[in-house]
Amino acid sequence: SEWQRDDDYFQLDISIPVNCRATVYLPAIKAEDVTEDGKNIENSENIKLIKIENGQAILSVGSGRYLFESSF
Repeated sequence: SEWQRDDDYFQLDISIPVNCRATVYLPAIKAEDVTEDGKNIENSENIKLIKIENGQAILSVGSGRYLFESSF
């Protein structure tokens, strides 16, 4: 994994091994603030939004490589 953060921008580059799932926490106020490879996460089969809580988007993510971006 690799990440970077600016004042109101966060980027996370991660790889999840084959046959695994991960819970990913990203800083975000609402679901629309989170994208993966520039695309809305709502249409992804491998990414499920669990909830938004305390300024974080909590995601369940299947195996693969992801480039998440969020603003907050």
